[in-house]
Order: sequence, then structure tokens, then C-alpha cells
Amino acid sequence: MVDGAYLLTLQTPAGPIQARLTLKSNGGELSGKISAGKGSYPFSGGWVQGSSCGFESNVQTLLGVMFIRVRATVENDLFKGTAQTSLGTIQAQGKRIKPVSGNTL
Repeated sequence: MVDGAYLLTLQTPAGPIQARLTLKSNGGELSGKISAGKGSYPFSGGWVQGSSCGFESNVQTLLGVMFIRVRATVENDLFKGTAQTSLGTIQAQGKRIKPVSGNTL
């Protein structure tokens, strides 16, 4: 199960940044929210299959709005993934801090 809130470190071209990611699955569909810096970016239409998941979102960066495509696995509360961006691949890694209950994101 991938549902939960995660504290992540993103290895960006501008250096590491901290982010919070919330994931909520419904069958094979995935929704959630990415929060980093002063922004929060909800998404829907993602997918989950076992311990693997993926989603796409637009996020605000210092360079403007950027489209990201995330692919990840969650095992033993550890999130490991990559985000494909127009600037290349960003590595993301972190730990689940709490499970998600109900429809709360």
C-alpha cells in the first residue's frame, strides 16, 4: 500500500530540497498533493499497482511552472522514485510519516 504522507528529499539541479507528498489510492487510481517551498500542488489520475505508483503534475519552480512525471516504489515505509522534468531526472527519497485515513489529503 502506498497511501500516506511522506517527507522527501528531492535532488534537484539547484541542490536538495525538502518536500511533503501525500498519496491516496482508490483501487488502481492515485491522487494526492505535493508541497514544497511555498506551494502545494494537488494531482489526480495517477496509478498504483502493488508497491509501485506513478503520477503527473505541474509544479511552480524558480524557473516557472514545470511538468513532472513521477515513478516510484514504496517498501517498508520508504519512498524511492524519480521525477522526469524538462531539466532532466530528479531523484526523490523519503519516509512515510503517517498513513492516510478517509478522504483527507
